[in-house]
Amino acid sequence: MVLKFDIHHAEATQTVSSTGTSVDQCQETVGRLAWHAEQVIAALPHSAVVAAGIQQCLDEVLNPTGQTALQQARSVTSNSSVALNAYAAGDQQMGQQGQTAASQVQAPDMPGVCS
Repeated sequence: MVLKFDIHHAEATQTVSSTGTSVDQCQETVGRLAWHAEQVIAALPHSAVVAAGIQQCLDEVLNPTGQTALQQARSVTSNSSVALNAYAAGDQQMGQQGQTAASQVQAPDMPGVCS
């Protein structure tokens, strides 16, 4: 089986950048959700059971899950960016090596042929 990689660097970089922007927006949304939950808790001073349930949801679900997902998304976008840059650098290096090798080719001396 032959694998062929055809990565369009500009488009892939834009996708990674767009994903990073989306992660930032998700961070803001998670923060707003936590703030609203805290406001609900504060607004229910006589409903300890409901406030405790919301707090437990924040502590056990939203905060750890949200932060883990955001960290993983940031890690993926960062590592993808590094990989794309390495891929582009490798393409550039191969291109330069190909040009160098082509410039070093010497025409054979063929009798009877004028150069």
